[in-house]
Amino acid sequence: MNLNFPLRHISIRVPWHDAGWAGVVCQAPQLNGACAKLKRIAAHKKDLQEAALAGQSLDTLPREQWPCCVDERAAFMAPFELESVKRHALADRDTTHYGHFRPTPHRYPAYSAGVVPFLWMMKENMNRYRDLLELDVDEAREPDLGYTTAWIHEAQNQKSLLDGFAAHLRPDDSLCLFYAKHVPFIEGTGRILIAAGRVKDLKELSEFNREGNGMRGMIWERPLQHSIRPKGKDGFLMPYYEVLTRAQQDPSLDVDRFTARAPEEHWDEFSYGSELVTHDGAIAALLAMETALARMESELGIASGWQRKWVHDELVRLWKVRGPFPGLGAVLHAFGLSRGIFVAHAIQQKAGENADPWPLMEAAFADPASILPKELHRDLKELAPTWKSLPQQRRAFLRLASRFELTVEHAKGLYDESSRQKRGWGGTDNEILHNPYRIFELSRHDPEGIRLLNVDRGIFPEDSVRLQHPLEEPSRLESASDLRRVRAFVVAALEEASL
Repeated sequence: MNLNFPLRHISIRVPWHDAGWAGVVCQAPQLNGACAKLKRIAAHKKDLQEAALAGQSLDTLPREQWPCCVDERAAFMAPFELESVKRHALADRDTTHYGHFRPTPHRYPAYSAGVVPFLWMMKENMNRYRDLLELDVDEAREPDLGYTTAWIHEAQNQKSLLDGFAAHLRPDDSLCLFYAKHVPFIEGTGRILIAAGRVKDLKELSEFNREGNGMRGMIWERPLQHSIRPKGKDGFLMPYYEVLTRAQQDPSLDVDRFTARAPEEHWDEFSYGSELVTHDGAIAALLAMETALARMESELGIASGWQRKWVHDELVRLWKVRGPFPGLGAVLHAFGLSRGIFVAHAIQQKAGENADPWPLMEAAFADPASILPKELHRDLKELAPTWKSLPQQRRAFLRLASRFELTVEHAKGLYDESSRQKRGWGGTDNEILHNPYRIFELSRHDPEGIRLLNVDRGIFPEDSVRLQHPLEEPSRLESASDLRRVRAFVVAALEEASL
């Protein structure tokens, strides 16, 4: 079934590189301890060999001399095509089942990175993605290897999940956000934003070469070409090298102040190698980059005008694409529509950019055929009587909940008083309608609770959204200093201080 997936963006993890990820060996590879904190690099990094090749272009080196970080996307700014050779991770360890897999050439266009959504390839998540996105995956197809494995091995299951992931990305519309877990100027592990650009092209999946007719397997990594160019104006690298130069001149400089971090409230969207990023997650990431860039210019004199203009333009676009009700699909799924994500997407497309989808949603429950494609009619017909019987306060609550970009799990937990009690959140619909910030306050002790900024972005979106779609009474806030909002931020600050 060819369902239309909602638009998402993508995060891509890269290792730290001291020469701009430009398809060259690091200038001082023996001093780059940050990259070696990634397990796959630590296991294979050869400092002496790399030091002898420092600064040389991969384009002129034989593949066997490439540093191991190339397989971790350390050359995502290479201005030339690269051909890597992929080897199945189990070909040498489990020769019974995987000994027939052969090294397979894999091409990467100039200015591209290989993306692997590891979370999607974990067996424990298979059924969740199957049910949510109606993907053709079946645990019964998985081979019996004779040992426990956390990963998906059957080729059709792999392909369905990897294609389902990629189906959320649209060239020119989806942003790609590069981050590093380890950088030399910040202690510990984090999510440091390295670059932002636009998805330009997403290549097809490739299959491993085999000898004979043994089990098939897909190469999990898919090349993604981005828009960032050294002298281009459609995306940029954060100018951290310039900040580090200033820090060498002034050891007292607080480099952390000029560092952009991925938003904590969207931590999972910047994890697992590559992951889909919601509009709210992309907005929060761009805001963090804009803040760091503005400080670099005002305090260090590092020019960042065109980068901040790019961020501003993208933020305007993202807020309109996000619209006033980004949580509609999750709320409909919690209500009982198994295809709620797809229904909401179809409704929003029909309503148009930055439009209220709820009038069309009401019309779809009354007459699905007049609004939605045939494959989305079934659930609406079955649940129309239930929808029609909902009290007005219940409808108002669901409309309010859809203003927040919720995960399906959050929507299920928030859905009604009984579901909130099960999660240990508590609170009544009426209480939350009178103070939407109670969503954060009630769930804040749950490690998987709804974060304050998720709520705040739903209540105070960008003016083009907020002024056109104001909150209804009794939820409406007259100003940013409304006591309900102030209290929530004070609670969050006190919680943070108590850690």
